[in-house]
Amino acid sequence: MDRKGWIILILCGIALMFNYQISQKNAADRRKLDEKEKALNEKEAQSVSKPKAEAKAPASADAATPAPAKPVVVKEDHPVVLTGKDGDADSVRYTFTNFGGGVKFAEVLGQYGVKSGKQIEHTDQLVKVNGDSELAVGTLADDPRNIAPVYYEVVDKGANYVTYKGTLPNGVVVTKKWTVENADAKKPSRLRLDLSFTVPAGKNISLGKYALLTGSVTPLYGKEQRGRIGFYYYEDGDYQHDNQSKFKGGM
Repeated sequence: MDRKGWIILILCGIALMFNYQISQKNAADRRKLDEKEKALNEKEAQSVSKPKAEAKAPASADAATPAPAKPVVVKEDHPVVLTGKDGDADSVRYTFTNFGGGVKFAEVLGQYGVKSGKQIEHTDQLVKVNGDSELAVGTLADDPRNIAPVYYEVVDKGANYVTYKGTLPNGVVVTKKWTVENADAKKPSRLRLDLSFTVPAGKNISLGKYALLTGSVTPLYGKEQRGRIGFYYYEDGDYQHDNQSKFKGGM
């Protein structure tokens, strides 16, 4: 074989080698494409197999807007003051309250408290009835061990009277009319209470189970609060104490 033949063989070998490398690179690229395509197909298959979440209906305007909170009703006390007379002079001053619809306290005009001591000493505080109680005189209750005052509205009032109306927990409507009756030649000044019940249709109540709070008082003289056996009386500018250990022989 001459030189020309060898050159042709060498060139053919180089071409075959180059063609082989190109075919191997193409095969590798093809495998990569096949793997990517397979992975993509598997991903799409998984997404199809999963149930699609149901689309939520758009919230309505009413649902989106929260309901307005109910206003808190603050029940306030609006005291009413009535004055009883003894002749032309004012004798007692009554202060009424919405809580319980009764007398919060009563002040005896012209009468002052005293200090404990050997000699009587007046204070500048008027004698007050029911002044230390949390409940009003006339508070209505069906259980004396658990008195919860009802809030009453003032529905009418005048120079010598005030009328309250309230609803008990059982639905019964109670009306209280307080009237100050001034003193005259036959009777002293008095405070009168007219009480009425309005029962809902189909409901029965027993009035016998209801009670009215009559209020509370404390002794005016300090020593009287400590010595409860016997009685005190005022004489010659001072309080005197008569000690008693039994009823017999008492005043």
